[in-house]
Amino acid sequence: MRIAYPFGEHLDYDRARFFQTARTVSGLAQAGCRVDFIVGRTKGLEMRLEELGLEGDPNLKVIPVAMRQPGPGDVFRISANKVFFRATLKVILKAQVDLVFSRHPKLSDYLIKKGLGRRLVHEIHEIAWRMAKHTGSPEKHWRRLKDREVRVARAAAGLVCTSPGLADFVKHELAPGAEVLVAPNPMAPGFFVERQEAAGPPRVIYVGQFFPWKGLDLLIEAFGGVREARLIVLGGEAGTDDWQRIEDLIRKLNLEARVELHGFVPQSEVIDEVSRATVAVVPAPGQDEMSREFTSPLKLFEYLAAGAPVVAADVPSINQLLGHKAQALLVPPDDPLALARGINRLLEDQDLASRLGEAGRNWARAHTPLERGRNLKLFFSRLLGE
Repeated sequence: MRIAYPFGEHLDYDRARFFQTARTVSGLAQAGCRVDFIVGRTKGLEMRLEELGLEGDPNLKVIPVAMRQPGPGDVFRISANKVFFRATLKVILKAQVDLVFSRHPKLSDYLIKKGLGRRLVHEIHEIAWRMAKHTGSPEKHWRRLKDREVRVARAAAGLVCTSPGLADFVKHELAPGAEVLVAPNPMAPGFFVERQEAAGPPRVIYVGQFFPWKGLDLLIEAFGGVREARLIVLGGEAGTDDWQRIEDLIRKLNLEARVELHGFVPQSEVIDEVSRATVAVVPAPGQDEMSREFTSPLKLFEYLAAGAPVVAADVPSINQLLGHKAQALLVPPDDPLALARGINRLLEDQDLASRLGEAGRNWARAHTPLERGRNLKLFFSRLLGE
């Protein structure tokens, strides 16, 4: 089976979806698919592919094509999607692939309009028009996004959703009757490491963005009620409004001596910090639809792979995957006191923390890139009638 996976963004950014994409194409290749990974031709591409772990698999062929997208540090922030779209179409038609697997609605829409709908599987990580509407975008904008997402969902040969909540929404609101697979995002195999003992006070860790729907504000509010521990925060970008909001909250609660903001760090450092964490937290707000229903929390899976005991919000995006006191300690969402109690319990109950850490690691072994690749390959085979 030959799969084309086009990705029309500048790979030099450290964004979660780049790592998700790298693990997906790697998993497909490991599962036995021949994968044409179509990417923009950029300076330093070979080094970046090596950093993403995309070197050395004979089933994975990287095809650089023309792309006009700004990269980190570029002065001229001009982009032209159609440069990449046209180059991608040319490669796909020449290669005669069995299926095209795409996660970008604009690109999927373009390829469908060029007659590739019956050979295209579209991957859905979010409902963009719902997020745009929620964040106050003009109606004309979010309705245009909605029209595109509906058009793509109904014309594609199949859809892959990264959470059960997304799949339910798609089947009821976007494309009733569509062929849908639920395939959560895979974590990096590098997170399956030995646990390390950290010197000093217990370490509570949060890895992720500072967007309000991620719930870091809630965790910081809760941390005032957490006894004798430090909060290690990896992620966020200094100088942004979100970073300033979090810094202001830390100062307001007099937590400067107990909370460390490290910003984005290399994945090797993330793995090291998670392996030393006493407790890892996913504070997902229940009042936010994206957090509650749609997200596939990659960092949660990475915590589990590393064997870190996890406290997480009891929301559908999490409780549809994990059981309370089975793989994680689930607490009521939007409740700082409940979150603090959950963290304190795992800090105090070593037996429970150890049991959850081991159970979480066992769960994570079924969600590696290879396992996701196998599930995708089976789904693709069914779509192709094999």
